[in-house]
Amino acid sequence: MIGFDFESCLIQPGLMAPPPVCMTDSDGRIYVGDLSSAIGSLLTDRMIVGVNVSYDMALILQHYPEHRQAVFTAYSEGRVVDALIAERLGEIATGKPSQFHGLESLCTRYHVQGMQKADSPRLDYARLLGRPIEDYTEAEKHYAIFDAVATLKVYQRIRSKYGNLVKTAAIASETRHALWLHLCAARGLRSRIDNVEALRADAEKHVAALRLEAVKNGFIRDNGVKDTKAIKTAVRAAYGDGYPLTKKGNEVRKADGDWKELKYVGTDKVALQDSGDPELMAFAKYGEWAAVVNKDLEMLE
Repeated sequence: MIGFDFESCLIQPGLMAPPPVCMTDSDGRIYVGDLSSAIGSLLTDRMIVGVNVSYDMALILQHYPEHRQAVFTAYSEGRVVDALIAERLGEIATGKPSQFHGLESLCTRYHVQGMQKADSPRLDYARLLGRPIEDYTEAEKHYAIFDAVATLKVYQRIRSKYGNLVKTAAIASETRHALWLHLCAARGLRSRIDNVEALRADAEKHVAALRLEAVKNGFIRDNGVKDTKAIKTAVRAAYGDGYPLTKKGNEVRKADGDWKELKYVGTDKVALQDSGDPELMAFAKYGEWAAVVNKDLEMLE
């Protein structure tokens, strides 16, 4: 597992992926100039941790196209995780979501000493584009390296805090979704009708197959309506005493009320995905593909 970070030129209107100036990693290394070799090593067969990592990966996609396939492969293999997303999912799992986090606030929360964004050189790296390491001040080298080192430390402490409440696969999945959203924001959403129709056919095929499985498993009635009671019962059985709760259920538990009623069992996508129950995991996939058909395709047309 390795943490990494880029320092880049500043974002400008129409330039959401500005040129990267240097790359650092949690082993304390800093790379300048042509970063292709360092990027190639980063993307090879290990877990990659970032903070707002979609931004950093977009820099690779834009400025080092020879590594585009390696970036998408790393995401597909679940090897890219974002510490901000890990914290957010942990907060949601414990019923205490915060509104916003950055690396500095996470360092404060998890007692990682040394992070100081104010009066730092973080906005001044553009002048170093293409320059050798000898032109960097000690402050510029320290800030860039510390970002990567702190990223990994924070992520490890987040995972230690929340443990099995949030699976690594769920963090990687949401990190992958975040990349798609960032790329849409960076480039603007463009689509080809033939690709949209191919996606529609594929999505409808998945929905049909997964709906049949859900009916067989008792999660959807013959009339097409979800059997919420059956789903909640299955979730409770899969998790045992540690089953997830709805937001209301967490409030009732805090108030020492009867939170063990079936109606308080959580059945959101993460709860289904992390259950370890193949039938519930398949039902989560049904929900994802149904959303593609019923929501996402309309936006692409």
